[in-house]
Amino acid sequence: MTDPRSFLDIPYEERIVPFPNMASVLMQHAREFPDKAALCFPDSRFTYAGLLSACLTGKPEHEPEKIIVSLRDTENSCLLILFCLFHGIPFHLDHSQETNTRLIFDPDKNIQHCELPYVHADRTALLLKGSYSFSQYNLMVAAQAVGKALKLFRPGHAVCALPLRCLSDLVLGILAPFYYAKTIRFDFNDPASEVLLGTAQYAWCKDIVPEALPPVATARLRDASLVFSCIPPDVPGLPVYRLLTACEQAAGLGPLMDKDGNILSLPGMEIIRDGNEWHIRGHVLGQRIDP
Repeated sequence: MTDPRSFLDIPYEERIVPFPNMASVLMQHAREFPDKAALCFPDSRFTYAGLLSACLTGKPEHEPEKIIVSLRDTENSCLLILFCLFHGIPFHLDHSQETNTRLIFDPDKNIQHCELPYVHADRTALLLKGSYSFSQYNLMVAAQAVGKALKLFRPGHAVCALPLRCLSDLVLGILAPFYYAKTIRFDFNDPASEVLLGTAQYAWCKDIVPEALPPVATARLRDASLVFSCIPPDVPGLPVYRLLTACEQAAGLGPLMDKDGNILSLPGMEIIRDGNEWHIRGHVLGQRIDP
């Protein structure tokens, strides 16, 4: 039987991403864009150098048996996820949990003498509600797939809708733009507006549809796009996609359909329709966790 994790006859063992792990992604961004804003929360912001420092000086407040990320506290959740990915520490993503593991920082720690971790790409990174296990490699493939398809390597920042609730939010709203060194702004109210007004290149809008579109077509950034999890608005001249269904085993990704009914190609994944069902193959697939 053909391995469902192969992609276009490329075996799963043959890597299709240039990075060995997520730590190397952050270190490269911090080296090339140290002062660039990385995460802009409603009340605080971190540069890429600041994120690297947070990963080097942070630690869980207590030594829990397992690290839980519920996504209910946006800032702590994002920093905790990046800390875990940086150090190769598996974390459990489960929005049904009421609390997150807390990340605290040691401001007196000398990061100049910190030993940088080496994390193998196959190391477990994320466990989803006790159902699927994803490696560092799976998450990098997912981030790269979205970034290449939506051209997140173009100039301009990204916007992520709040609140965060699921793996789709993590991959489409955070990991994909982070992988391409974008500035990510978080927005509760109207994440599409900055793209429509020409100040952002990409927005993961979830189910937040803008109440009104600009009355006049605005000059937008190159290859700008919007992605929704609901029926999207029709915006002339702007690629707008709908995530038709989120496949948990495919890191929360699934078919992204444009207004003409075309499915966007995601490198590293094959999306196949069988009647009313969608099947996904490729390097993005996580492993089932035996009960």
